[in-house]
Amino acid sequence: MIDVFEPQLRLMKDSEGNFVLQATTLTPNSCHVAGETEVMPPRPPYEPNPPGGGVSPLPGPRVMEVKLHIKETESDICLPYIKPVHHRVQLDPPEQTTSIQAIVVVKGEKVKEKSFPVDPSDETPEEPGSIVGTEDFQAFLDLMPVGEPTLRVQGNVVLPDPGYRTKLVKAENAERGNTFVLNLEVEHLDGIFPQVVTTRSVEYEQSGSDLKQFDRVKILLPSDKTLTLNIREVQ
Repeated sequence: MIDVFEPQLRLMKDSEGNFVLQATTLTPNSCHVAGETEVMPPRPPYEPNPPGGGVSPLPGPRVMEVKLHIKETESDICLPYIKPVHHRVQLDPPEQTTSIQAIVVVKGEKVKEKSFPVDPSDETPEEPGSIVGTEDFQAFLDLMPVGEPTLRVQGNVVLPDPGYRTKLVKAENAERGNTFVLNLEVEHLDGIFPQVVTTRSVEYEQSGSDLKQFDRVKILLPSDKTLTLNIREVQ
């Protein structure tokens, strides 16, 4: 079951050593878009009524809150499909920060939250060739009156920044029973790019009479993940 408004989170360091939180949240229709983000620095616990009066900070967990606002656009038509909404937030967690709590806010109300530990000394960089997600992928078999059937696969790849090149290519072992297999190749380009989540479209096309045997397309994504599509016939 797909859990809408449950944020999928990833914390990384960019090329300049800044912490970046990437969040992908599935929403139930086409009218949802990313809104602003709010970052609240961690508040240390305090000892009540310490000797001498006042308050005294205590050692303990420090939680940084990040509010991810999702807006619903005004539209007469909201198409009922699962739409990913993406946020990218640059963070500067203090040394005492032990965890980050991401809170999804829709129409001013908290609908979901998710926490994960963070170690500010972590030196793990953003992985070249990584992707944030995929959306709107479809596979069609065009049964033209003239000529051979044509398989068309298309969709969008969501990337951490504009510095990537993507394409769909036929896998080495492409024919696996009734499944046609493609690889999504992601190449990280040289240069400095703005830290903005970017969407790129990809397409694949092949013609041949043998394509009628396939019912599905499987796309092999980076990090050993897969995406499986049912092939729809069009005439």
